[in-house]
Amino acid sequence: MSENRFVNHTIFELQEANRSPIFGYEDSSILTLEEAVEKLIPLIPRVINYVMTAKNECDQHADLLTWDESAAIYLYSMPSSFYSSLNNTLRAEDRHALKPWFAYLKLIMTALKKLPSIKTVVWRGVYGDVSSVFANSNIDIWWSVNSTSMDLKIVQPFLGEHGTLFTIEAIDGKDISQFSANPEEREVILMPGTRVRAKTEVLNFNDRLFVVHLDEVTLRSESQSEPNHLFQWIKQEYYRNGYIERLMNPAKFYPIEDSYINLAIVETKQQQQKEKQLRDAPNNDAIMGSFEEIYGSKTTIDVKNIFETCKNQEKKVLVFGRAGIGKSTFCRYIAYQWAMGSYWTQYELLALIPLRRLTTDRYPPLPSGQNYSLLDLVKKEIFSYDLSESEDKLLKKHFDANKTLWILDGYDEIIQNIPSHLECLFEQLLKTPHHILTSRPYQNVLAYHVQMEITGFTDENIEQYVQQFFIQIKDELDNSLNKSQELFRFLQTNQSIWGVAHIPVNLELICSLWSNEDFIETKELTITSLYTVMIEWLCRRYLSMPNKKIQNLSKDDVNQRCEKELAFLENLAFNGMKSNTIILRPNLLKKALNEEKVSIQDHPHILNMGVLKSFNKQGIHTQIETDKDHYFVHLSFQEYFTARYLIKALKDSSTHQEEIKFIQREKYNQRYALVFAFLSGLSSQADSNICLTTFWELILTPPMDLIGIRHMQLIISCIEETSCQSTIPQYTALLEWIAKYIEYNLSSENNIIPEHLVQSLRRAPSKRSALSHFSNEQFRSSGCTE
Repeated sequence: MSENRFVNHTIFELQEANRSPIFGYEDSSILTLEEAVEKLIPLIPRVINYVMTAKNECDQHADLLTWDESAAIYLYSMPSSFYSSLNNTLRAEDRHALKPWFAYLKLIMTALKKLPSIKTVVWRGVYGDVSSVFANSNIDIWWSVNSTSMDLKIVQPFLGEHGTLFTIEAIDGKDISQFSANPEEREVILMPGTRVRAKTEVLNFNDRLFVVHLDEVTLRSESQSEPNHLFQWIKQEYYRNGYIERLMNPAKFYPIEDSYINLAIVETKQQQQKEKQLRDAPNNDAIMGSFEEIYGSKTTIDVKNIFETCKNQEKKVLVFGRAGIGKSTFCRYIAYQWAMGSYWTQYELLALIPLRRLTTDRYPPLPSGQNYSLLDLVKKEIFSYDLSESEDKLLKKHFDANKTLWILDGYDEIIQNIPSHLECLFEQLLKTPHHILTSRPYQNVLAYHVQMEITGFTDENIEQYVQQFFIQIKDELDNSLNKSQELFRFLQTNQSIWGVAHIPVNLELICSLWSNEDFIETKELTITSLYTVMIEWLCRRYLSMPNKKIQNLSKDDVNQRCEKELAFLENLAFNGMKSNTIILRPNLLKKALNEEKVSIQDHPHILNMGVLKSFNKQGIHTQIETDKDHYFVHLSFQEYFTARYLIKALKDSSTHQEEIKFIQREKYNQRYALVFAFLSGLSSQADSNICLTTFWELILTPPMDLIGIRHMQLIISCIEETSCQSTIPQYTALLEWIAKYIEYNLSSENNIIPEHLVQSLRRAPSKRSALSHFSNEQFRSSGCTE
């Protein structure tokens, strides 16, 4: 039996051999077999002897092949070191190592192309359990020459007692049995560029033998013209990058098809009309309604239909989206769908270009009079290796910038810092007739006829995402289905968290925290704890903008490094709330910057931390960020930062009398209900007990609500947010008072007050059971403890 051509020692060996197309040999002349192996003589001992055997033993009179072509296949299948040398070279990272093989590859590939294609079931194997690699529906391109057998009995003995069998339904296999040194092996070669995809679930036989059923597939977009292996390689790279990394654990990643939910994309004109409603809202209820208009249900545009609003032949779309909304994931999703043949097959090439990579380090200045071209950009950004001379010629032959769809990600990340010698290249990109450009809403000076905005998940997306998140971690988490359902109910009953959950990055953080057993066991999952973790993560991302390594920074380190930025946001939020405005005018921004002694020059990205959004007032277009109106991406972020601002007053009330009076004056104002809930949660998290003591003194001392219902609602919400309730002054006495107040009102004929009480307690699940200890049966049956 021949040397092992049918089984790989590891999955990495199979992947390395199939990583890149075999290039360069096509331009070689067809030689005799003796001439074709001349450059291999120093590399393979006794190769001339192998050639002589092959020439003597092969089918010399085949109708389909010449003598040398027949001998080339025979040599490939001989039990010698020839095949292993070829296989090692195909796996090598040094692509120049393949050059001595070009003449032989030309000969054998010419022979294989002459053989008729057959449709049959074939077998191949890998040692060990590698079934998880093929557990999804991704298409893999096998670029190498892969040997398979139509006889399972040929492959299985190579696996031993533990391995993975691939059963492949081939549609373009080459049966070389007639020309093989071992015809009994019934060998079928899968040609370079064969695409395979898992067809069914993996079969597991006692955790020892695994069977993966693969289909050979053809893409819907496959051209009948001259094959361009370079473009096929690009598609394969988009397949391989079709995964999303978890933000809180980048080591975890999932297929983009499973993890990506279509984001809600609205036309910018429609979004601006809704923002105008927000700006003109007369009161808090109207403000909340406008927020729900922006972040709730909305008309979506399917990604594949994004060009339908383009009026002419050129397809140019500007897509806005604030930090964390999913712009880069959107770009990767588009690239993946194009590679799958699902979107925009009319484009020969899709080039995904992260614009932040246009730096002097990657593109040093050229000699005077020379500029980088779009072809240079493609070679640098799309290919992960240096092209050979023949590959370079092939790319130049097929590349057409006007037939390429350019996905340009991150206009805002380059516009202020583009090197002068790359301005010409950047202008070429913006002039391409077919492109999608993404940007955060600030720093935009471009006039596009079609402008859209990614605004986040729809309500339906949230439920889908939560389900998918916990399905993906079901092997790591007990009762993942129950936790998924619990979290969704939690989101639905907490309006503020429900609002920010429409932002993908926030929802992932919420899901991650909910799945963290340590987090849930050590502290109650309060709104304050969620927002505190979210802000810490946003700060970490903000600090990583200059590519600094921040993984080892503690929470205190992060807060210290972002001290100025956080102080600015706290000041801005408080003064906006105090002015009864959600739209933050330029004078408020400048006031906060001045009071906190923050310079835009020293902190150029301070308005771009992911919690503020800017927009121009109608009829006024300015590119100076501090001259634009802003608003927090959700009202709850403004409320959270307002509470952070007020915490400073609790730490030193003697120097913050204005803020103390604000707390006393507004504690029963329903507009500030969430502010006080956050304030309670933050005071319980503070290092010093003075914050908690001062806070509860202000809550429990005059001025007081005469009727008592506002006072009770305030206490319930504040207790609910306190992480360590035993530290609350008079905690037990407060619960007893609440229970008696409820019992008294339940026995009265007034139905309005009991209804408010029930609503308050339903928003405070952790208090219902505690209160039941102090109440009678009437209270327990009222619905307050449900």
